[in-house]
Amino acid sequence: MIDWATALQSAGVTTGILSNMGDAMEAGIRARFAWLAAFRHATYSHSLGIVKPDERIYVHAIAGIGEPAETTLFIDDRIENVEAARAVGLHALQYTTHEDFLRELQTENFTGLPLPAATSTLSTR
Repeated sequence: MIDWATALQSAGVTTGILSNMGDAMEAGIRARFAWLAAFRHATYSHSLGIVKPDERIYVHAIAGIGEPAETTLFIDDRIENVEAARAVGLHALQYTTHEDFLRELQTENFTGLPLPAATSTLSTR
């Protein structure tokens, strides 16, 4: 998925992060993984005092990324977060397995997006 994010960014697709991780974890992750800096915007719940699936965090992320909700894809492993994202107008997919995610991404017909690799591997660039 990291490689896919990089491919999207290289193709000029705006990317962002919306995460419920805590402040100490965010600092550690950002210090360790330089690839996070390539995302246009990052919304971390601890900085707002609200967490997914609260509608307000999605609205904040949409404003921060600077793209209309209806042209934005949100991906999360928790169905309640996916449903909340859809409620504010985002396209949203649940990530359960990589194969299911690829199938759903193709089914939803997100034309123009480079597709992620067919096999998933962990990367800690």
